[in-house]
Amino acid sequence: MSHGRRAPPLPETLDPPDAGFMAAAGAYVAAAFVAGSVAVAAAVGASAATLLGSVSSAITIGLVVGGIAAGRVKGLPERLGRSRRRLALAFAPSIVLVVVGLIVLATSLLPGVVALAAGFGAFLTGLSAFVVASMARTRYAKAMVSGEPSTTTTFLKPNRDRYWFGVGLLSLGLGAASWRTGSLGRPFFGLWFFGGYAVLYGIGLRLERADSNGDGLGLPSWLLPADWLDGSENHQWLPELRVHREGLVVKRPVKRRFVPWSGIADVRLTDDELVVERRRGLAIRCDRDVIDDPDALYEGIERARLERAGSD
Repeated sequence: MSHGRRAPPLPETLDPPDAGFMAAAGAYVAAAFVAGSVAVAAAVGASAATLLGSVSSAITIGLVVGGIAAGRVKGLPERLGRSRRRLALAFAPSIVLVVVGLIVLATSLLPGVVALAAGFGAFLTGLSAFVVASMARTRYAKAMVSGEPSTTTTFLKPNRDRYWFGVGLLSLGLGAASWRTGSLGRPFFGLWFFGGYAVLYGIGLRLERADSNGDGLGLPSWLLPADWLDGSENHQWLPELRVHREGLVVKRPVKRRFVPWSGIADVRLTDDELVVERRRGLAIRCDRDVIDDPDALYEGIERARLERAGSD
């Protein structure tokens, strides 16, 4: 089956960014301004009062300028979410700050506090860029599909439960080591909390797989995070794979990713997983155990691909 490799065009009519994205864009610009202000203040040895004043001004100006500028471009989040290169540009300030910090550490031309300020700025701008990128991809995914999905299934990567269980055990071990040595001080409580949550998260994923196979582990149902959140058995905390006429959507709790049929090279159903090979990027892999009817899902995906190919 042959598909064009070009991404499908955006809808002709795109609305201005919503208030949520405008706020995120303002926060992103404010973070970049704050990072620059802190780095410059550290380099020139500015006083604490001067630093606080510059940070306050940077936050105010960044929020206003970023929000207004984003609101004036129709379809800005959809246009950003459509291209990986455009999304990558959002992380440019954090990369620049990392480079600045490394140069300062390597050359000692400026005080070491400048490297610390650059590192803080890199974290701040990187976090805000991640939020903007996630929102852009989600809005692009929503704009590219119409109507309800023809098929929906729980989406879990193979061995994802083992991954989270391992991360949890590692965090618990690091927390115990830091408590014994006192090397990290109070933060070991955070490691214990995250480690415990990750272990329970992995158990929840394993229970979901076991329930789908009919060979439950006999563990109490309250261990499932879904039961903590809403007291239901819908497991809304789990990602979903949705089949639309226009392509596939991977829906996660905080973001969505759209993959058009033109970007899919092949679909395979093995004994262990459903594999969607992409023309660019990593394949989308879903654990077969969490799919209620793997054969029906595979046929639904192939049928949607054929229908889309016939309409092009």
